[in-house]
Amino acid sequence: MKKLNDATPLTAERFVAQVGIISIQSRIEEDSPLNRRWTIRSEVGDTVYTVDGYAGDFGRPRGADTDILMALETLFLFQGCPANNTVTTTAYEIVQMVYQNTSGVLYKRLRESLLRLWRVGFMVALGDVPADSTWGRFSNTSLSLISSIQFWTQGRRHDSPELHDLEAHGKLVIRLSEPLAASIRAGYYQNLDRKLLMDCKQPVARALYRMLQAHRPADDTLTCRVADWGGRCGIINTDPRKIRRTLESAHKELQALGYLAGVEYTGQGATQEITYRFTPVETAPALPPPDAEGLQLLLEVKVARDRAEEAARDYSLEQIRRAVTYVKSRKNLRSSGGLALDILRNPDKYELPEVMPTRSAEKVKQAAQVATQVLEANHDAEFQAQQATLLALDSVSQWEGSKSTIRFLAKGVLSEAGFDQLEGQCRAGQISAVEFSRQLVARTQKADLKAYLLAFAEEHGLATVEAARRAAQGRPRG
Repeated sequence: MKKLNDATPLTAERFVAQVGIISIQSRIEEDSPLNRRWTIRSEVGDTVYTVDGYAGDFGRPRGADTDILMALETLFLFQGCPANNTVTTTAYEIVQMVYQNTSGVLYKRLRESLLRLWRVGFMVALGDVPADSTWGRFSNTSLSLISSIQFWTQGRRHDSPELHDLEAHGKLVIRLSEPLAASIRAGYYQNLDRKLLMDCKQPVARALYRMLQAHRPADDTLTCRVADWGGRCGIINTDPRKIRRTLESAHKELQALGYLAGVEYTGQGATQEITYRFTPVETAPALPPPDAEGLQLLLEVKVARDRAEEAARDYSLEQIRRAVTYVKSRKNLRSSGGLALDILRNPDKYELPEVMPTRSAEKVKQAAQVATQVLEANHDAEFQAQQATLLALDSVSQWEGSKSTIRFLAKGVLSEAGFDQLEGQCRAGQISAVEFSRQLVARTQKADLKAYLLAFAEEHGLATVEAARRAAQGRPRG
């Protein structure tokens, strides 16, 4: 029997899905008592757990809130799992990730979702109770998902802040709770089929897919009471007939997409049961040995050996090289292995470098250095939003947000004295650091980058390496 101290962290994504912390319903009646407080109780073998949910003024998280939370977890992983547990983004980026649309009403929905996720709290009681006993000892732990939110809005001076509009490109900072952030760093997240998620048109279908995947047994058949499953899904009404109606459209969509092979109901009334039959995942009869070079590359970026072996079998050496090159180009990563695996599973989320087939360490290093800035600069979901955010800030903040880009691309042309002069002019507002970095990025793949930098330096009186070298060569020897 699994002891409590060996259990998966309670805020792991799979556990959050299993216990229905976010209701699959898109709407919940505001005056329903279950919109403020609810209880879910489950028994698995000798393990018994109860989850008590407590929602704030904004009600219980529901529907697309699960997409929002997943987007935040993905961004947290993509940004290297920062030590301060924060995700720095924009409302535009999250709306694009979740809805693939930028309609104005979606920003209002995003704000409501973030507030619900921020205000909700849970108490999880988990214990081991032997089958021949009615008594047990329980561990009780309070949990949360988001500890703080910071965002920008616009509105009339005397209007209530609730009437202000969320800025699409304003800086949005979300601090995840310490347990949730720690569980993501440790790699406790669901291995979901991103394409299937994208193909699901309804939030209720996406939410049910996550729920089912968290409970999916090895034999691909799941049976439970309809009333219990409804509670687990966060369906407020306990009438089995209404639970069936709520799930019906999601069942049809997941069957049409081939995830579910069938859904069957047996019995009547309170004892009625639902059985899910999953479409089996085809597996090879015998596993081939993992590619030795691919395995070594994945181990270098701290992918656990069992996952590295699996990935070295499933993906080509070129795919692994590209993923590892990208990971090595990122700085201050807290979960390099997790990022490498996510790149392999979801390559469309990233703009990956073309890696040359050579095995030369020096060439791989050079490719990584180029990839660092080009990828960060040209990724629409990150760079463009960041630039728009920086433009709204003062000149000092613009410099702080752009200096790493400028230093990387201007290295070898501007001298240290030139960088100091540039910093002074940017901080004083004489040069726009954001615009200058944009101009450099636009020339990263062109031959005129150096010429542009030299002309810019001459125009603004910035010291260059070339000028310093000429001066040194012309200085008389003493």
